[in-house]
Amino acid sequence: MKNVSVGAKVDYDGETRTAVGRNRDHRLGKQIQRAVEDVVDDAKDTVSSHLEDGKLQAARLLKRGRYAVEDGIEEVTHQVAYKVKRNPLRFLAIAFGAGAAVGFLAIHLLTPRTTKG
Repeated sequence: MKNVSVGAKVDYDGETRTAVGRNRDHRLGKQIQRAVEDVVDDAKDTVSSHLEDGKLQAARLLKRGRYAVEDGIEEVTHQVAYKVKRNPLRFLAIAFGAGAAVGFLAIHLLTPRTTKG
């Protein structure tokens, strides 16, 4: 751009502005750009820290849940073992019935069918 003296009028995108006004607008635009970049960086940092916190909380919750499931399985195992020891014939009959049902279904479903005609 040519040298323009202070206060001289310059046609800028259909508007008449002074060189001083354009310089002020440019500085203001840069300040706004820096402010927006700072806000975006702060937002990124905040979101990142919240995501990390959430990730740690999820890992802890998963670990606690796993331990709770393991404890539950162990408790059920002990209860079943106790009941089997108290009534062995009852559970023997239940196991026999379940095995017979599975065997019958397996034979019925796996044998080929013959069609007449």
